[in-house]
Amino acid sequence: MSGPADASVALRHFGSSTEEVTRIPAGDGLPAHVLKVLSPDAGNVHGMGPGTGRDEGDCHYWAREQRFYEAVASGEWPPAVGLPLRPPRPLAVERRPDGRVALRLERIDESEGEWTADDYREAAAHLGEFNGHHLVRPLPAHPP
Repeated sequence: MSGPADASVALRHFGSSTEEVTRIPAGDGLPAHVLKVLSPDAGNVHGMGPGTGRDEGDCHYWAREQRFYEAVASGEWPPAVGLPLRPPRPLAVERRPDGRVALRLERIDESEGEWTADDYREAAAHLGEFNGHHLVRPLPAHPP
């Protein structure tokens, strides 16, 4: 995301369920973090349209990310230990009365500047290692 480090700059309506991503400054007992709002009706810039991903078995299931972070927060799905790449830590998963879900996630700021070819190679290697690590572990079970 671009913009000042503590600006509440929001990106809206992208991804199969992501309605909003906002950088939130520290306050109300929480450190600076990213607020990500998921909605079953968010729509998608890739042409999938609102309502796509209603089936829990679909790779575009709208609440898939919510369930991942709930499993991480409960300890049911511990993140990979000892790997250089990891998802942000969940600070809170909030189910809203309107059906949307707010994820409050650890903010991981990266250094400014353009990436080199070596940076991309290293990131690709880390992503492959991260994904490979999870291939040999059973996935958490979630009732329908």
